[in-house]
Amino acid sequence: MNGLLRYSHRAMATLFEAVFPEGEQGAQSVAETLFEEIDRIENLLSRFDPTSEVSRINREASKEAVRIDSELFDLLEVCRDYWEKSDGAFDPAGCLPGSPTRFGQIELNERERTIRFDHPELILDFGAVGKGYALLRCQKTFREMGIGNALIHGGTSSVLAIGPGPSGQGWPVGLRHSEDETKINLLDQSLSTSAVHSPDKERSDILDPRRRENLTEHLACTVIGENSLTVEILSTAFLVMGREMAEKYVKENGSEGVCEIWGKVSGAN
Repeated sequence: MNGLLRYSHRAMATLFEAVFPEGEQGAQSVAETLFEEIDRIENLLSRFDPTSEVSRINREASKEAVRIDSELFDLLEVCRDYWEKSDGAFDPAGCLPGSPTRFGQIELNERERTIRFDHPELILDFGAVGKGYALLRCQKTFREMGIGNALIHGGTSSVLAIGPGPSGQGWPVGLRHSEDETKINLLDQSLSTSAVHSPDKERSDILDPRRRENLTEHLACTVIGENSLTVEILSTAFLVMGREMAEKYVKENGSEGVCEIWGKVSGAN
């Protein structure tokens, strides 16, 4: 795409890029604001940062109820909803192999805004959530700053597209793992792709939290919809479910307005 303004920033162990049509006034300032928000989300959700809110929860919530801010509490309620709807295929509390923990062992007290773990080994991990939630917050930033035509992605696998794109037909995005090398235009949509693993890796880093086993088949799933957080969660959940159950989920939850595209990881047999 020629005639575009691009700004990049490293966060969440990947490279985020904000893209604007040439001539967008204040694009650099908008990009800087977006990247500040992404850094804020990383500082909130990272379990590897000992100063983050999630690290504090992981240290203290198995000992006593921990009061948390409304933003994180609301996100946890969304996670609980998708844990239930996916029958445990999505589970930010079931991220560690060998640890028999699940989201059902978390107590959320809405009145007190507290969280409590019912298992001493439980660890919250927002790895399947972070980029999608960051892009959801970026969508709010675009709206507040009056930006109606832009794209931002995290590592090309998580994408938020606003407005008609540079040509007026939407923002063109290539799907690397699709079965027919699909190229699509995103128009006020979000996209998330999850892949079981790349051909140069021996095993997947995606765990089936229900069976406590790493996924093995060289599959990729792209989910497209209006909500960045929803598609981020479902792209991983669908891989865990498998294609048949994922398609059943989409039919039963049509109000979420998502579609899925499947493929094999490039180079896989």
